[in-house]
Amino acid sequence: AALEAPFSVYCLELPRLETRLDLAHVIEGNAPGERMRAAIDGFGREVPWTLQILTARAGSYARLGDPRVEEARRELRAFLRLLPPQPPGVEGPPQP
Repeated sequence: AALEAPFSVYCLELPRLETRLDLAHVIEGNAPGERMRAAIDGFGREVPWTLQILTARAGSYARLGDPRVEEARRELRAFLRLLPPQPPGVEGPPQP
């Protein structure tokens, strides 16, 4: 609850949002749900394009039947296409 509202004059806004996302992941683990969706929605319409955030968003939306799931999956696939190829024998990021 302490991380739901922005700090004074939006000081440390990105770290606050990232910490909220990390806490949601710790609480919900591999079953992202309402806490994860609320943490992701805190970023607003334009979420940062990181593997962690895009994967969590797609998983949470899919699990909750959120109508934004297709957009989340599309953006995750687009992000994955932008990653450099992995060397032989190195496992890459999870596929959506």
